[in-house]
Formats: sequence, structure tokens, C-alpha cells
Amino acid sequence: MAKLSNLNFKTITILAEKFACYVHDFRYIHGGAANTSYFLKSSSGEFILTVCNEKSHEEIEGVLDLVLQLNGAQFQTYKPVVSEDGSYSVDYKGYPVILKKFIPGSILSSSDRVFDLGCLIAQLHSLDLDTQLPVDHPYGHTHWFETDHWKNPEFKSWLYSFDFPPMDLPQGVIHSDVFADNVIVGDKYYLIDFEEACIAPYAMDIGMAFVGSCRVDAKLDFIKMSELLRGYLSVRHLSNREMDSLQSFTIYGALCTAFVRYRHYNIRYPETGMRDHYLEMRDIANKTASIAPEDFKILFSQ
Repeated sequence: MAKLSNLNFKTITILAEKFACYVHDFRYIHGGAANTSYFLKSSSGEFILTVCNEKSHEEIEGVLDLVLQLNGAQFQTYKPVVSEDGSYSVDYKGYPVILKKFIPGSILSSSDRVFDLGCLIAQLHSLDLDTQLPVDHPYGHTHWFETDHWKNPEFKSWLYSFDFPPMDLPQGVIHSDVFADNVIVGDKYYLIDFEEACIAPYAMDIGMAFVGSCRVDAKLDFIKMSELLRGYLSVRHLSNREMDSLQSFTIYGALCTAFVRYRHYNIRYPETGMRDHYLEMRDIANKTASIAPEDFKILFSQ
């Protein structure tokens, strides 16, 4: 995948020095459709430098305010580094740049257990946070009007062929992008990259976590989904309506991801090798929708 911001060593050192970080080695980190990240080695330790290519400075300030609150609550996430001028982001050609302390570990793999991840998501939903985050999912149905301008009416028709999940459920701050590359497995489980965080139903986060972190060979793994849900329920209760909504939010999570993948690789940053990347999510949405609601619940009892 192409780098959105292709930085050389000189530019990286200039940016890092704004955080009093003096780099002697770096490497590009693959992954991340909306930002560009580099692993840095410096005299003061190891860090991740991230250029936020699709967020404004104002939006990133809201994200950083959330992350600092999470740090204060001892939530397992990354720790941002303050710059020499006292802010937590600096500018690079109009893009916000943040520096984070490196978390030793590896991204979540299909062989890792997800019970602890379920606990972590529930802990997030249990916190009393005061934020100015956007309402609703950042690439949810309120953004799908963009398909009006795309030369693919079949994709638009498919996207709107599903019923929306209930939105009048308990809500608050959700991560909204609980995919494997946003979960670090080290001495503990860490949930990182809150750039897509928003105010929305908590059940939406669970559906997205099923889609993002409970796939094996491009298919939903109901054993892992059940394990994640058990972890969640060990920390936070879900009402009957929330439990009943999980199938529709799983479908919705796949729809949102199909939308953002299609938009990224076919509209904003066309890339021939990735233009069909959304098809994985199309298949997950279609197959999940084909399961009778009573059977969907039974699958969780495995």
C-alpha cells in the first residue's frame, strides 16, 4: 500500500525533535489506511511517529484529549508525547503529527485469544468520559451519500439493501475501529489508535470488534466472537435489546468497513491491487444477514 506521507530521514528527525526526540534509526510501518506511521529509535527510547492524513488539527485535538483522559483512568492504550511547545501534535504540511511511546508486543493475530479484548472494550464503555467527539460512526450511513457521486450504482444499492440497526440504545464513547491492527498484545492487551472514536451505541463497538478482530481466513469465527462477548459481559452488562442488536451491528460493521475500503482504494487513493479489498466485507455482511436471528444467538453458545 502506498504511503500517504512519504517522509525521509531528515523530515522525520525535524518532526521528532519538536518532541525532544532525537532519532538515530527509523522504519515505515505497513498498514493504516488513514495515516502514515514510522517506528523510531532514539536516545530516549522507542516511539511511533504518526502523520494523520485524514484528520484536521481540531479533530486530532479531540482525539488526544480522549487519550489523555484514558491515560488518567489507567486504561491500556498508548501514551502521547508532549511537544516542546506544550502541545501533543505538531504540523506537517497541514497534517497533524503525533508521537507515541512504543508499546512492545505484536498486533492481534487470529491465533490470539480475544477474551481480554472483550474485557478491554467493556472497560472503555464503563468509563465516565467528557469529550467533544463526533456523534455516530465516522464512516457510518450518514456518510454514505458520497456513493451518489461514484460510478458504481450496484455498490450503492447493495449498501442500502440492509436495515439499519437500532440507534436508541445505551451509548457513549466507542472506539469504533476495533480491528486487529489496533490491538497490541504484549504484557497486556492494549487498544490503540482512537482516531475514529465517536459517541454511538456501545453495541456498535461489539459488532465492529466481531468483524475486525474475530475473523479467521476472511470469515467470522463464532467461537472467537463468543469468547470476546464473554470477556465483555464479565465487565459490563448488556440489556436484552443490546444483545438482540448484535447481529445487526455485526452486519453494520461489515457495511461500514466495505464503504470505507471502497472509498479509500477506488475513490480517494485508487490502487489496482486493493480495489476489491471491500469484497471480504461484502461477503461477511451477506452471510451474516442470511443467518436466522435465533440461529445467530445459538452460535454464541458454542
